[in-house]
Amino acid sequence: VPVIATQPTPKATAPATANCYLAGGENDHWNQHGEHPHSTAPGGSFYFAPVDVEGSTEAGISMDVTVGDGTPKTINVKWGGASPATQLTAPSQEGEYPVTLSHNGRDVCSATLTVAYPKITSTSCTINGSNKFSPGSSFNGWVGADNLSMDFYRDDTKLTSLTVNRYYNSDLYTVTMPTEVGSYDFRLVYHDNEVCKVTKTVNLIKPSCNIGAVGSASGTNYNAIPGQQFAFKPGNSNYPGGTKMVTLEFNGSTQQIEAKPSNNTETVLDAPDALGSYTVKLSDDDGQVCTATLTVDYPKPSCNIGKVGNASETTFTTIPGQSFDFKPGNSDFVGTINMDLTFNGNTQSITVKPTNKDTTLTAPDAAGTYPITLEYKGDPVCTATLTVKKITSSGCKITKDNNSGNNFFTSGEQSFSGWSPNDDGPNLMMDLYLNDNKLGTKNVNYYYNDPNWYQITTLPSASNVYTLKFHGNTVCTIDE
Repeated sequence: VPVIATQPTPKATAPATANCYLAGGENDHWNQHGEHPHSTAPGGSFYFAPVDVEGSTEAGISMDVTVGDGTPKTINVKWGGASPATQLTAPSQEGEYPVTLSHNGRDVCSATLTVAYPKITSTSCTINGSNKFSPGSSFNGWVGADNLSMDFYRDDTKLTSLTVNRYYNSDLYTVTMPTEVGSYDFRLVYHDNEVCKVTKTVNLIKPSCNIGAVGSASGTNYNAIPGQQFAFKPGNSNYPGGTKMVTLEFNGSTQQIEAKPSNNTETVLDAPDALGSYTVKLSDDDGQVCTATLTVDYPKPSCNIGKVGNASETTFTTIPGQSFDFKPGNSDFVGTINMDLTFNGNTQSITVKPTNKDTTLTAPDAAGTYPITLEYKGDPVCTATLTVKKITSSGCKITKDNNSGNNFFTSGEQSFSGWSPNDDGPNLMMDLYLNDNKLGTKNVNYYYNDPNWYQITTLPSASNVYTLKFHGNTVCTIDE
């Protein structure tokens, strides 16, 4: 009987078993027990490690690990203990995904991967007084990279995307505050999750009352001369809807004007003729909004006198017939007004401005004290005092020329009082009289006069008096 050879029966291999672990770090799976679910952000990395693999006496074997319905990745699995962790990438869509280890088409173990954006919150979001937004660095629930892109909203309107750092943020964005009245929520959002919210309230701003010169209405007080034009301009506002019609009231008259959010138009008004203080008032539907004060008056400058081109004092001393200047001081009144200048019995009209010019006058011949007044409609504004001094000489004499034998009158030199050569000049024209008859006019020098200054034919006596005069005032007399 033929012997039939038989093949040995193959030894059965037990199916592999293991525990699947997921973690955020390469070594996080150690000392874990049971399946280990894990969460990460879309596209984030995580680690997979099979632990306690059993079912074969081989030192190691290749197995496949699959994330969801993705493409399997072949890894080397160690029997017994824990295999090295393998870094994997999470799907790009949020959801729950099984991470499955398989061998020869049979699932060995599985763990659950939750893919979701982290629910990040912050307790330190602020908008400072300069409207700078900062999310701070006090975050909860932050996982992943240190820099994340987040969206910044005003209520439900996206304003911009911001790159937010986990540790440091300062004045990350300048917020343009709405002008409309209301409460506004500024929100930082990370993938539909509100990280933080700052609420800002915009209160109703009513316009201010600004008055001033035409073209520059910018203050709440203004001085005007009678009948002068001035301007009124509402300040910025944020009435609902923007422009609002408001009532402007001044000097018993009212008119409707526009109050716009900005760039308001001036309204030109006329100052009353009567002096006094007047209120300019603006009202809306709820009543008075603001007021400004117009003072109607005439400027009250100082009266300044002095040398020609240098009128800067309220008192001045000069010699008879000398020219000098009068000048009203500057004032804060805008515009021009005519006033009456009275001096030595004469009145003339001059124009007074904020910055004034000199008016040249002539000192009277008679020595004395003279007021110079400025008036407006008979009302004194200011007064300056001019003093006209008298020039005298102690050096006048009659001399005889030895060569010709003729007699001469001379006024002497440096013997004058009341004469300041630096102020009045070193040369003055003076008149010589014999009794009541004017003999002639000649130049007199303060420092030197020729002894033969003026030839005379009649010697002085009780009935023949020689008199030297300057603008009719006696300088000296000889009546030997």
